[in-house]
Amino acid sequence: MVISRIKTGLSVLVVLAILVGFSFVTLAGANVEVTVSYKRGVVNWSKGYIEAKGMAVPPENAQTEAQGKLLARRGAIVDGQRRLLEIIKGVRVKGKTTMVNMMAQDVVRQSVQGFVKGAEIVNEKWHPEEKMYELTMRLSFPVIRTTVYKQQKENFAPKKEPVQCPYTGLIIDARGISLTPQIVFQIIDRNGELVYGQTQAFYQSAVDSGMVEYDGSLEKAKDSPRVGSNPMIVDAVRVGGDFKTKVVVSTSDGRRMRNQLSGTDVFLKTKVIVIMD
Repeated sequence: MVISRIKTGLSVLVVLAILVGFSFVTLAGANVEVTVSYKRGVVNWSKGYIEAKGMAVPPENAQTEAQGKLLARRGAIVDGQRRLLEIIKGVRVKGKTTMVNMMAQDVVRQSVQGFVKGAEIVNEKWHPEEKMYELTMRLSFPVIRTTVYKQQKENFAPKKEPVQCPYTGLIIDARGISLTPQIVFQIIDRNGELVYGQTQAFYQSAVDSGMVEYDGSLEKAKDSPRVGSNPMIVDAVRVGGDFKTKVVVSTSDGRRMRNQLSGTDVFLKTKVIVIMD
């Protein structure tokens, strides 16, 4: 799999000056998304969806072209569901734990399989020359996330009145440290002490919005309503954990966040964005 940043929504102005022999391109309004690419599929951590491509050809015993096309479509759906399930199994939950580990529990496996069967077909096409049907299936990431959090509900912070805080959110700049996205997000300091994790967040807030939003643009994050008008901005110093899933901050920044953000809306209501590349 490959972690990448996809630039979307670019407004491109190309001016060709043939008489003087040069050209230039102006790029504006780029939104950078954090994705993990798989064979014929992708997990978009920024926009919250998993996509997989399914393909199939008509069976040899198809009696008409229309019947062959219909059967090929059914085959492509089955292929897309199978590939979608394989991608989901590789999604990292926490450290060494992936969704395939979670799916050892019957209730989780049954839920995920049900979600996959109900996945949306976002585009489809019949290729008459190759006699092949191709389609893309999409599953909303929050349904997977919610299934995980539900199994760990007791690990979240108990309901309580948030402490007042001058900050409206938190932005962690984790660019350049090769962070791996995961569902159960954690921030620790250099000493290994927990700064932010499940025990600092409300369960319902995590279900509704996730424990964190992954993004690829600091400028976009600053404008996000998730972190409000006055977010605390902290630089990560490195990644932690065997699978590079934990954000590590300096000891002083860790102390500052614990002192100023613990028990506030920022942590309890998961108003956290991580910038990564």
